[in-house]
Amino acid sequence: MLIDSHCHLDYIVERNPSDNITDIIKRAQQNDVSHMLTVCIDLQQFQKLVKIASNQTNVDITVGVHPTDVKEDVVTPEKLVELGTENNVLAFGETGLDYFRSTRDEIVTQKESFISHIEAAVETKKPLVIHARDSFDDIYKILNNYRSYDLRGVMHCFTGTLDEAKQALDLGFMISFSGIITFKNAKELQMVASEIPLEYILI
Repeated sequence: MLIDSHCHLDYIVERNPSDNITDIIKRAQQNDVSHMLTVCIDLQQFQKLVKIASNQTNVDITVGVHPTDVKEDVVTPEKLVELGTENNVLAFGETGLDYFRSTRDEIVTQKESFISHIEAAVETKKPLVIHARDSFDDIYKILNNYRSYDLRGVMHCFTGTLDEAKQALDLGFMISFSGIITFKNAKELQMVASEIPLEYILI
């Protein structure tokens, strides 16, 4: 039995209109994927995800704004908490920091959004789905400010170093590896995965 800890069912259908959610889930089940967490990256898509999860017993969802989708009007913790009361919402995210090609102003806004997601997670005791690109130092600086609140979550699509992975584990986070780990030039990432206890690895 497998659980897909991070997918985007709505985007699969958008990119292939001849497909549908029911068939996608059926194919997944045929490959021993019994449950899926479909992840929100902006609030405009959230109600679409709510509808998918309400019609599928083996699909849950998150609510959040991806760092590269953060706008000037940063989502508030209160709004996230409100949306997080919907049925099937298990976590907040995808949130985090992405410094690849980001301007200084965009980084400031991303940090504000990330903190909003963290505060919503603290209030509701739900986990975080964190995206980190070229930003681990700041990710951990911010998370360490909330260490006493027993935050939990997953470092999604992890591509960092072993030291960065150990910092995530020290904060109580899981490590998620994607298909990147199969690339021939991903030797360092493969080494990192070999050092992570199996019970802390997600796919």
